[in-house]
Amino acid sequence: MNEMKKIIYLQGTLLMPLTVGSCAYISHGGQVVRTSRVVAIREISSQRVGFETLNSHYCVELSPVPLSAVMPAYSRCAAA
Repeated sequence: MNEMKKIIYLQGTLLMPLTVGSCAYISHGGQVVRTSRVVAIREISSQRVGFETLNSHYCVELSPVPLSAVMPAYSRCAAA
């Protein structure tokens, strides 16, 4: 059976590592999107992640993460 899946384009951030068999959590537009289970990971790069779930194909353009979110101690040193 040939099933047509939705293609969803988002700009956001993955909140947890992407894993086949688990749901993906994406921060997008001030909200958290929870997908159905991931069945395949198609692309992972520093700019984008592409994956397929039970219901859809996702292309997530990764938002840049501020340095202060990655290294909170850095922002404290810069303020001192």
